[in-house]
Amino acid sequence: PGRAIVRIGYDTRERIDVVVSETQRSLLWIFLVAALVGALLSVLLAHAVVAPIRNLAQHAGNVAFSEYDQPIAVASSAEEILVLTSSLNKMREKIKAHIDELDSANVSLDRKVFELRTLFDVAETMNFKSYSPELLAYILDTSLRALDAEWGSLWLYSSESEQLEVKMVRGAGYEREEVPKPRKGQGIAGVVFESGKPVISNEVANDPRFVTFEGQEEFEHKIRQIICVPLLVDNETIGVVNLVNKKGEDAEGFDDNDAHLLAALSSQAARALEHAKLYDLAIRESKTGLYIPRYFEARLREQITQARRFNQSFSVLITDIDHFKKVNDVHGHLIGDEVIIKVSHFLTESLRENIDIASRWGGEEFSVILPRTDKGGAAAFSERYRRQVETRSEDKKAKTPKVTVSVGVATFPEDGSTVEALMQSADDALYAAKRGGRNRVCTAS
Repeated sequence: PGRAIVRIGYDTRERIDVVVSETQRSLLWIFLVAALVGALLSVLLAHAVVAPIRNLAQHAGNVAFSEYDQPIAVASSAEEILVLTSSLNKMREKIKAHIDELDSANVSLDRKVFELRTLFDVAETMNFKSYSPELLAYILDTSLRALDAEWGSLWLYSSESEQLEVKMVRGAGYEREEVPKPRKGQGIAGVVFESGKPVISNEVANDPRFVTFEGQEEFEHKIRQIICVPLLVDNETIGVVNLVNKKGEDAEGFDDNDAHLLAALSSQAARALEHAKLYDLAIRESKTGLYIPRYFEARLREQITQARRFNQSFSVLITDIDHFKKVNDVHGHLIGDEVIIKVSHFLTESLRENIDIASRWGGEEFSVILPRTDKGGAAAFSERYRRQVETRSEDKKAKTPKVTVSVGVATFPEDGSTVEALMQSADDALYAAKRGGRNRVCTAS
């Protein structure tokens, strides 16, 4: 009567849902674990690779900012990192070596520039100071500053005494009269003069070449270091320059650079001395050693200019030998020449060194400039000179007779404001002395 269909089965949906849910949870845990492992691996990788690279980058930056002394050390097991570290260290060492070379070159260059500047300054000064003692003092002072020495001295050899005689001392030294006079080969100065080669002694107490002189032991005990170079003119040694003690108790002493510079400065000093000698020969009269009239007139014009500028007075005098024609007629011209030389020496002895100027004015006449000297002072000077001649001119051994001199004195500006007027006033005063009986001093009125 009816038809029916029956379907019989098992419902698995709930079971599947459970399996799916469990699978999802399992996958989630696996993902979480994998993520955690990945993070840990990333940290380890960063520590093993990135950190050394970052460290290398930092060291490279230090090198870029001139930090070359500290070696580069990076801890890593990676061969590539170690190779890179080694390469960076080699680069740092090469850069440091080049920098050291440049620093050394710069020091040497600075020294050369300093030496050239020093020599240029001295050469330039020579053009303005001529070849006077003032120039030698400047060269010696420059040597002291350049070598940072406490004191120095300039010595010239005297063929008469066969000794080295000090001509100038600068710095904390002693007076000229107290300085010893070594012979050739005696002491460091004598050794340098004899050999013509510089000597550096930074341990004077242990140097057998260093000798002490009687009466100088206490002072010479203060000498710690010496540098001495020869004064050479055409390869002939004429003297030495001596510098003593680097400034500062802990100073290391003189070196070859100091010797090179001092030798160059000494060459300038020798040149100045030689030119001074030639110049002196050109401006002095050979027989008496007094200045020639042309030089006297030039200096007189300078003296007038200076006296006007500073409102000063000065005096000139003209003197001649009384009855000199009779000396020639009776004793002959050779004895007459000896008398002129003797009288000129008396005049030279009376002068103030490096201040007064005397010349042979002509024949038996002499002229003198007395800077910053009024008429009274000039008259007193002339009277001393007149008495010297009167009392000391006779020399029986040399067969020179007793002679006397007459002197005329004139003073700037009252007796004349020009060379011609001043000398004419002095000449008029001289003739007044002759008219008054000779062997006397007369002043212009």
